[in-house]
Amino acid sequence: MSAVWSGSPFYNKEGKPYLECHHIEWISEGGSETIDNTVALCPNCHRKMHVLNLPDDKTKLKAQAKHE
Repeated sequence: MSAVWSGSPFYNKEGKPYLECHHIEWISEGGSETIDNTVALCPNCHRKMHVLNLPDDKTKLKAQAKHE
């Protein structure tokens, strides 16, 4: 996984940034369960990806994932 936008909204009890795993190409739409299809997002960004499902956001995630 790769962090697309730096930072996280809070830290867990172990002091690590809290991020959620997101499948760039959703599993429900035929995406693979591979590391190449995942990124780490803050909870707000993760929810945005699912609620709005904007093609431009998906393009940005794919480009960022290739650079990590």
